[in-house]
Amino acid sequence: SDLVVVTLGAMDRQGFWEFLTAIPLMIAVVPILKFVILTNPRIYQLKLVPINQWTKPIDADYNSRIDSHDLALSRENMKRVVCRSLVFDQNRDLIDSWPFTGHHPYPPIDRRSRTVAGFQFVNTRYLGCELRTTLLSHTTHTHAIEGYRPLSRSAEHGIIAVYLQSWNPWYQLAGYVEINVARDGGVEHPMWLAVDKSSYWHMEQLRAVNQLFARLGEHFINYTTLQRELIEEHDNRGFGSIVSV
Repeated sequence: SDLVVVTLGAMDRQGFWEFLTAIPLMIAVVPILKFVILTNPRIYQLKLVPINQWTKPIDADYNSRIDSHDLALSRENMKRVVCRSLVFDQNRDLIDSWPFTGHHPYPPIDRRSRTVAGFQFVNTRYLGCELRTTLLSHTTHTHAIEGYRPLSRSAEHGIIAVYLQSWNPWYQLAGYVEINVARDGGVEHPMWLAVDKSSYWHMEQLRAVNQLFARLGEHFINYTTLQRELIEEHDNRGFGSIVSV
C-alpha cells in the first residue's frame, strides 16, 4: 500500500508521463552507481561525513520578525510539500518546476513506527546532460513522534528523517538525512553520508548535493511567500490549532 500511495502522490506532482520516464534510470543506473562507484567498501574507506544545507530565517507570516509563529508555519508548509499525497492546484506547477522534490506520505494512523516508503524526484542537469530519475527511501515522520529530538543540534522541530540504507539499490547514497525547522527560523537539511573523503567522485557528489539543496531552499522560500491561505487559517484557528495538524 505504501508504494501505491507514494506513486500516486509523485504522479500528482510531476504528471504521469514525466514520472514514468524517470523510473528507468532508477532501475538501470542507480544500483550500479551506488554499489560500484559511491558505496563500494572494497575500494573506499567509507566514513559518515556530516554536511548541512539551510535557508535563511523565513518570515512566514510577514510581520517583519521571526518568532514561534513563523516556525510553526514553516513546519506546516514543509509538511504540505512533502507529506500530502495530493497538493493544491496552485502549488502543483510550482513544485513540478523544482529540480528536486520528495513525497513522503503520512503513515497509517495505526503504524507505530511512523515509517513509510518515500519517493524523491530529480530533474536537473549534470555534466551538460539532463537527468531525470526517481529515488526510493524509507522515511520516518518525526513530527508525529511525541518528544522526538532531531539529531541536528541546530534544529528546533523535526519534520521527517530519511534512512538511506546501504542495501537499498534504489538510492545512490547511504546514510541518514533529516528535514527540520531550525532554531533561527529557517529550514535545514542535515545529512550524514557514507563517503571516502579522499575520493574525487565522492567529494563531487557532496558538492552537487550542497548546490542542489541550496537552490531548493530558495524555491521553498518562494513557495512560502505564496501560501496566503495557510496564514489565514493560522489567524482564524489560532497558533495551537495549526501546530497540531
